[in-house]
Amino acid sequence: MEIGYFRYPQIDYRKTGRNLRRLCREYGYSVRELQQALGLASNQAIYDWFNGKSLPTLNNFYALSQLLHTSMEELIYEHMPERPQEPEVDSMEIV
Repeated sequence: MEIGYFRYPQIDYRKTGRNLRRLCREYGYSVRELQQALGLASNQAIYDWFNGKSLPTLNNFYALSQLLHTSMEELIYEHMPERPQEPEVDSMEIV
C-alpha cells in the first residue's frame, strides 16, 4: 500500500491551550479544581497548557475530555503549515 503525500499533523499548542482555558471557564472549573481532579502535584502544568507552553499527557487529555464532556479531538487545534508546492511538470519535456 502506498501512502503518497502525507502531511504530518502537528498540534498548535497556543490554540489548543486557549481552547482548554475557554472550555474550563465555560464549565466553571478553577485551576485548583483541575489540579485536584487530575491528581497533579502543582497547578503550574495547567497554566503551561493554557499558555501554550506544553500539552497535557495523553491520560490528562482523556480525563479533560471527560470533565469537559467533549472528545479529545475537539480539545486539540491542529497547526496548519502551508502545503509545499509540488514541482510542475513540463508537458513538453522529453524523457
